[in-house]
Amino acid sequence: MRNFFNELYRRNVIRATSAYLAFAWLATQIAHLADHAMDISGSAQRWLMMFLCIGLIPTVTFSWRYELMEHGLQEEENIPRPKLVHHNVATGLDRITIIFLLLAFLLAVVDQFAIEPESPHEYRTIELRDSELAGTEPSGPV
Repeated sequence: MRNFFNELYRRNVIRATSAYLAFAWLATQIAHLADHAMDISGSAQRWLMMFLCIGLIPTVTFSWRYELMEHGLQEEENIPRPKLVHHNVATGLDRITIIFLLLAFLLAVVDQFAIEPESPHEYRTIELRDSELAGTEPSGPV
C-alpha cells in the first residue's frame, strides 16, 4: 500500500487532484455569488456540482496516465526514469492550488461578511390614512 501512495505522489496525482478540488471550490463560490447577484436558479448550481464531481474521475485518470513536461504532455511509460522528477511541474501545481484556494477563501469571506443576506421575511410599510383609522380599534398584538 505504501508503494501505491508513493506512486501517486511521484506521478503528481495527489497534486493534480488537489488543484482540481481547489478549482471546484472556487467555481462553486463563484456560482454562489452569481446566484446572489443575478438570481440564478438552484438547478444551475446542482448541474455545476454534478459536472464538477464527474470531472474528478477524468482528472485523476489523466494525471495518472500522463506527465506534464517542459515541452508538453507525455505518456508516463515513455518517459525515462531519471527525467520523471520535475520540481518545476510540482511547484507549478502547488502554486495553482494555492491561488485557487486563496481566491475561493476570499470569495467565501466576501460572501459571509460583505454581502447582506436576503431576509426571508420582508417588512413592508403600509400607509394608512387617518380616515381609515378613525373608529377602529387595534386588533391583536401590536
